Amino acid sequence: MKLKNVEIFLQRKYDKTFKFTDNRNIDKPYTKLSKTLNQSKLALITSSGLYKKDEQAFDTQALLGDTSFRIIQKTDNLNTLEIAHTHYDHKFIRQDINTVYPIKHLETLVNENLLGSLADSHYSFCGFVLDTENLIEETAKGILQELKKNHVDIALLAPVWPVCNQSVGLIARFLEENGIPTVTLNMFKELGEYNQPPRIIFTDNEFGSPFGKPHDDEEQLSLVKKCIMKFQD
Repeated sequence: MKLKNVEIFLQRKYDKTFKFTDNRNIDKPYTKLSKTLNQSKLALITSSGLYKKDEQAFDTQALLGDTSFRIIQKTDNLNTLEIAHTHYDHKFIRQDINTVYPIKHLETLVNENLLGSLADSHYSFCGFVLDTENLIEETAKGILQELKKNHVDIALLAPVWPVCNQSVGLIARFLEENGIPTVTLNMFKELGEYNQPPRIIFTDNEFGSPFGKPHDDEEQLSLVKKCIMKFQD
C-alpha cells in the first residue's frame, strides 16, 4: 500500500482537497514519564468505533468522519459493545475483542507489576476522519480533558484501518504537547513516518486486527508489552 495512492483514492471519493499531514520537518512533541511505569495509570484509546448499546452510534455516513468519541468504563461488559466503523472488516474483533481493545492483556501487566493501574475510563472513536482540524478541536481536546480529569499518566493509542493510523498519530502528538506521554501502534509505516507521532511501534498485523490474531494470547500480550515498554524511551 502506497501513501500517495491512498491519498488519491480519498481525494476522488471523499474530499478533493484532502492531504495527509506531513510532520517530517516539524519537531516531535515529547513528554517524559513523570513516574515509573509501575506507578503509572494508563488509558487505552481505540479508533475501532466501539460504543455501548444504549449510546448513539458513530455517524458512519458523515463524509469527512465523525469527530465525537465514546467512553468505555473499566466495568463495562465488553461482550455488549457495538461497532460503528464501516471502513474495516469486523471479522477479527467479532472473534476476539482483544485484537483491537486488549484490556485483558493490560490487566495482566498490572498484575505483573509492570504497569501501575488502568484508568476507570477508556476511549473509542471512529478513526476514519479526514477533517483533521476538527479531529484535534473535538476528539483530541475532549479526550485530553477526560484524561486530565481522571488523573491519567499515560495513553496507548491503536488504529484499525489505514486512515486511522493518521488519526491516532495526530491525537498522540496533541496529547504529548499537553503533558500526556503516549505510545502509538502503527499499521501503515509510511504514514507513521509521515505523521511522526512521538513514540511509535510498527506492526504488520492485518488491518482490523492491530494487536494480533484472534485468541493468540501469547502474540497479543507480547505486542502489548512491547508498547508499554516503549513509554520508557
